[in-house]
Amino acid sequence: MLFFSFLLSGFAQNNTSSPYSRYGLGEIVSNGFGSGRAMGGVSIATGSGPNINFINPASYSTFGKQSFIFDFELKNKSASYKNQVSGYSQSASNIGYFAFGFPISDKIHSAFGLVPYSYVGYNLSNVDSTDFAGPIEYTYKGSGGLQRAYFGTSALFFKTISLGANLSYLFGDINYSRKVNFLSSSYYYDLDRQTHTSLGDIMFNFGAMVTDTLTFYRDSLRTKENSTRLKISFGVIYDNESKINATRSVFSRTYYSVTSSVSIDTLSDFSNEDGIVKMPRNLGFGLALSSLNNTFGKEDRLTLAADYIFQDWSDLTVFGLTDSLLKSSTLAIGLEYTPKYLSKKNVSYMQRVSYRAGYRMTNSYISVNGEQLKNFGITFGLGLPLNRYSGSTLGFSVELGKNGTTRNNLIEENYAIITLNLSLHDKWFYKRKFD
Repeated sequence: MLFFSFLLSGFAQNNTSSPYSRYGLGEIVSNGFGSGRAMGGVSIATGSGPNINFINPASYSTFGKQSFIFDFELKNKSASYKNQVSGYSQSASNIGYFAFGFPISDKIHSAFGLVPYSYVGYNLSNVDSTDFAGPIEYTYKGSGGLQRAYFGTSALFFKTISLGANLSYLFGDINYSRKVNFLSSSYYYDLDRQTHTSLGDIMFNFGAMVTDTLTFYRDSLRTKENSTRLKISFGVIYDNESKINATRSVFSRTYYSVTSSVSIDTLSDFSNEDGIVKMPRNLGFGLALSSLNNTFGKEDRLTLAADYIFQDWSDLTVFGLTDSLLKSSTLAIGLEYTPKYLSKKNVSYMQRVSYRAGYRMTNSYISVNGEQLKNFGITFGLGLPLNRYSGSTLGFSVELGKNGTTRNNLIEENYAIITLNLSLHDKWFYKRKFD
């Protein structure tokens, strides 16, 4: 219990102070698993490899037949925000995700874990001068976020086709606060409105992967030494439209700030109003190409992967209301190179390290002052083997990116995300021989 309490407290730590987290369900987390995060976030057509790829549950079929995997990530995000007048900075660390993966049989594999879904964290204020009431200060605050606990299973058919599904429980709390203060007029009452929304319900997402291997020979001898094998993987993910049960509490009042914020009148006060948050469908496609043997040298491996994800957030409703959101899309491209992918003996440590890089571009679901926000990021990282034979790795990745713009009186975010991922492998059901 202490371990899980620690994990939940780590997820509860807010990881954003972005003013754009006031829209929709907050700042949607760009989830990725260990190696994919360093490759621009690609995940739809890439197998689990050393990590657990929870983005596409069909990838669980790529676990070793006797492998038990524990996957854990720590993340730090440092961000600076600026407009045409001023700016501020923020840095926060939290748990990126944790997951467990294991085989049920030779063809059925499962995984479960906990990942963040969104963050809400902002504190904004501005003063507007009026002729009738003088200066008026508007203050907006938000906090909280959503998490997703999941259990998934995949099944392998005909050695090339894998189908999988995740059953998830989406839960969390989001708090909003709005205040209107008349700074120099005693003829108007100030306004305070507090909203607390709590969500918790089941949702599903599905995945499929098709993988095949082609062999190319460079001469008529058709020997292994003069061949290159190319593995081709195609993946699809789909999140169905989900109706998440939610409760909402609202308290609003007028008050007179000069008299120590004494309430004058209660405008609304109700608790635990039941409602529905309707989540939009999500669809993504991925393609991965991996060359094995004699790409640049014997027994190396080069992987190139690309993803495209589409989600229509205009379909999001919260207690029957929309938030003027848009269709979002993400394009991610990544590559990984391991100099001695197959060799286990007589190679240096650096030849067994995986080198990764990638690029990601997102058209977000937010439009402010008529401009849809865009997010650009470049990534790079390493996969460091901890043991020559176990498959355990320590992953390191960096993402440098920009979100938003200073045009049209908007705010630009420049950020750096550093992640450390620990993936521990063990063998289950292994028959040992004793002399």
